[in-house]
Amino acid sequence: QERATLLRLFPAPPARRPRLAMVMTVRNEAAFLAANLHYHRALGVERAYVFLDRCTDASPQIAASCDWVRTI
Repeated sequence: QERATLLRLFPAPPARRPRLAMVMTVRNEAAFLAANLHYHRALGVERAYVFLDRCTDASPQIAASCDWVRTI
C-alpha cells in the first residue's frame, strides 16, 4: 500500500524529452544549413527547431532531411 501511495504521489515521468535542443531562424541558408545542423548534432543537440523565414531555396528540404529537426 505504501508503494501504491508513492506511485500515486510521484507518477512515472513522461516519455523521454530531448536534453538539449536548439532554435534557429533561417532565410535562404541552403549553402550552410546542412553543415550547421550536423555540427550541432555532433555537439549533442538532440532536437532542432528551425523557423523557415520565407525561404526560396532548398532550406526546407535540407531541414526536413534530418529526422531530429522540426520546421516551423
